[in-house]
Amino acid sequence: MVAPAKWAIVTGANRGLGYDVAKQLAASGRSVIITSRDKAAGAAAAQALSEAAAPGARVVVLQLEASSPDSIRALAAEVQAEYEGQVDLLINNAGVVVADISAADHEATLKTNLDGAIDITLALLPHLAQGARVVQVASQMGMLGMVGPGYRESIKAAATLDDVRAAAHRFDAEDLAQSHPIGPSYAVSKAALISHARSS
Repeated sequence: MVAPAKWAIVTGANRGLGYDVAKQLAASGRSVIITSRDKAAGAAAAQALSEAAAPGARVVVLQLEASSPDSIRALAAEVQAEYEGQVDLLINNAGVVVADISAADHEATLKTNLDGAIDITLALLPHLAQGARVVQVASQMGMLGMVGPGYRESIKAAATLDDVRAAAHRFDAEDLAQSHPIGPSYAVSKAALISHARSS
């Protein structure tokens, strides 16, 4: 009996780093599920990736808004229905970078970069292949030295997932001003994600 094909999922892969990762996987012969919040952009990316894929490798696109619990649940339902037990690699790449410091931008960044990555993982884990690997895409901007001292200490002290979320979601404009200038909230989100991944 032929074993079911194994798939990789790469979130936020219609462009940028996620696209490049998906392209390398497909070119190496891996079948890839890419996600995109924009259907048209995702379809165009999947077509281009299919053309660059090795013989036998497939590329499909599923819609996902990483900050939306409803969208995450819909993705999990699609994976369960079509790819149950066939996905052995999940790469959480979807993310946003905002330079401005505001409560709204901070919350939006955390919902995508931290909550999205964690909640996608938790939703998909029951449907992945046994022994599947999960990769949380981070950045040097997520090093603890890149975030303000208040965030740094609260993230370091976080003992549970709820603690990590609370530490990162706290809005402190002064502390953010001492974080990485390119994306202060991005830096906090990735520092929290790295902390959670290391303790999981």
